[in-house]
Amino acid sequence: MLPKVRTRCVGSLWRFGVGVLGLLLTLCVAPSAYALDDCTASVDTHSVSPSTRVTFSFTVVNNGPEDALWIKVTRPSSNFLLVAYEAANWTLDTLTEEEVALTGGTLSMSEGNTVSIIADIESAAASSADWIVELAPTAWGSDSAYCTGSLGTAIVSLTGTPTPAPTATPTPVPADTVSPQVVLQVPSSASYKVSPTITGRAVDDKGITSVQFSTDNGVTWRGPVENVTTGATSTPLSFKPASLKDGKYTVRARATDAAGNVGVSASFLLTIDQNGPKITVYNAPNTPVAEAPVLSGILADASGFQTLSYSTDDGVNWTEVPIQYAIGSVQLPFTIDTGLRDDGNYRIHIRATDTLGNTGSDTVISLVVDRLPPIVGGNLFRMGSFILTPDQDGSVTVPAGVPVHLVLSAVGGATSITLTGQNATDNLFDAPLDMSQIPDSTLWWTEFQAPRAGTYTIDAHAIDGALNTTDRTIATIISSRQGLVLGNTEPISGATTTVYVFDRTLGRFILWDGAAFGQTNPQTTDTSGRYAYFLPAGKYFIAVRARGFRPFTSAIFELSKEQSVSSPVTLMPGWRLCLGSWCLPIPDLRETTGSVTETNTEISSAEASTNPFIGNQLPEFLLEGAEGDITPLTLRGKDTILTLLNTWWPQTATQLTVLDAIEKQGHWHSVVLFPEESRSFIASYRKRGNYLVPLTADPDGSLINIFQYKTIPMHILINQQGVVLNVLYGLLYPENIVDNGGG
Repeated sequence: MLPKVRTRCVGSLWRFGVGVLGLLLTLCVAPSAYALDDCTASVDTHSVSPSTRVTFSFTVVNNGPEDALWIKVTRPSSNFLLVAYEAANWTLDTLTEEEVALTGGTLSMSEGNTVSIIADIESAAASSADWIVELAPTAWGSDSAYCTGSLGTAIVSLTGTPTPAPTATPTPVPADTVSPQVVLQVPSSASYKVSPTITGRAVDDKGITSVQFSTDNGVTWRGPVENVTTGATSTPLSFKPASLKDGKYTVRARATDAAGNVGVSASFLLTIDQNGPKITVYNAPNTPVAEAPVLSGILADASGFQTLSYSTDDGVNWTEVPIQYAIGSVQLPFTIDTGLRDDGNYRIHIRATDTLGNTGSDTVISLVVDRLPPIVGGNLFRMGSFILTPDQDGSVTVPAGVPVHLVLSAVGGATSITLTGQNATDNLFDAPLDMSQIPDSTLWWTEFQAPRAGTYTIDAHAIDGALNTTDRTIATIISSRQGLVLGNTEPISGATTTVYVFDRTLGRFILWDGAAFGQTNPQTTDTSGRYAYFLPAGKYFIAVRARGFRPFTSAIFELSKEQSVSSPVTLMPGWRLCLGSWCLPIPDLRETTGSVTETNTEISSAEASTNPFIGNQLPEFLLEGAEGDITPLTLRGKDTILTLLNTWWPQTATQLTVLDAIEKQGHWHSVVLFPEESRSFIASYRKRGNYLVPLTADPDGSLINIFQYKTIPMHILINQQGVVLNVLYGLLYPENIVDNGGG
């Protein structure tokens, strides 16, 4: 038999640290050949009889240049059927009728070992043939060498002159004391979400009768395993432990033969992981902080880690945190910088997923960032989609009995805002009115309706997460009285009032769409005969109809700005058909007319001039701007419009376009300030709109109290010497500047 040649590799990427894009580069040396005497073996039995079971003992000596980790014995011919083996300190790799391969042991250089093979001999005689014995330096049999030595065995049939057969003497059958052998294939993964299917093989010289398995290191056993070939001397096996919960399990299998001999496999550790990583945060603050900390903590999971993410809006939106960990590590330190800079109450969620896809329960941290006390800023009033225009003094006129929507902004981490309204003799609300925060914003809103005519002051009481409180007057509203329908000086209940507006496109009057302004049109008077309309600028007339009265149609009237229509309307009695004391109204087409408007509720310019800023220098302030600091001194030298505005006001883009046009005319310089809005947002807003006038953010609302900023927008007209000429409110046009003290 020729010697076997093998190639041995002595270097690798890991040893030399050389690689291109992850390709393994292996350095191999020139091949060397085993000599015939590198491995010697001999068998103790050289002749056997047909139809017998024989135990063959092999002596194997390793004369090679390194330790052998694998032994293989192959039968001489098909007349030998291999059924079992014995070899101290070696485990079964392969057992078939043709060959037995062993692994798990070591045959050191210049040492020998004994291997026993049990084989069934066929009935026919056969000439001597050699067993094949191989050694290999690897546990899986690569680079093997063939052994030389006395390895021949013949099957010899004894024949001669017939003689009378002696009387047979029964031969006792030896007892079966050989235990089965069981080998399990260890799963490739360190942990599993559900139990894997475990495979292996059981062998016995007489045959296997049953196989069981254990997940608690043999304390209890389950089975039998169903897919075992009963009676076979070698059978594959497989099983899948059911109902394993999260934890670690020591798995073994055992086989039993017909004689009751039991063989038990070696054990291995199986980890079932059905839960996501456990999250521990070390430095979550339990009191309000001026600045959100960088959170630090540790993840723990038996299966490693795949993702880590956090949410700062109570789990609505998530941000993933990059992670790196060593394979096999069950703990991972982490840090999270939430980037929270604004005051507020935050519920921070942290969650992680392991390599098996298990996601743990959210770890929730309540964080209160509190740099400032709660500060209530500018506001607007609207009816439906209609924004109410403030009067010259900043007050807002609203109709009594009509729902009004109030929106305002607040910074400083406000968690609660309540409103009260009053004048010298009356309360605007029956009880303090709670406002609701618009999600993901600094805006708050509520709705109310003034019960009666009058002038009311509205105050806001704000509380933040650290229980700091502030109180501020946010608005003055003038509630105009409701209209009244009378007949013979008595209120008429059930009269119908209808408003018509002139449509310039159609060139005629049409029914006014009150729903767009949060109102009903037509209206039916209540038991007190009242109606209420608050109309925007336009041309109108009103028709009133009531059973038993002549129809009334008002004179056409025109409004230059929004205004209440609240004049009393007196209806004349219509025709009636009477029989004694019983009367029946009959249609009366005689129409009456009259006026339904009264003096506008606007405060005159003389009254508006009582603003304390007018005629004085601006109060001291300092605001960091994108083009430099803004102070009263930097605003001198040119007539200036100082505007306080907010981007959430619906007409902001229109106002900035007008201010750009005024700036281009060259006489007035404009500076626009945005209280309670971030610098980055305002810079982006100016860039998107390509505005000429400088826009400056006041994120902390530091100018709100200095300028008594309430109604959006507010315009302060300043001359070259820094003296305030006038203070205007609402959408500003060039003609407003001329009409109100500007040059």
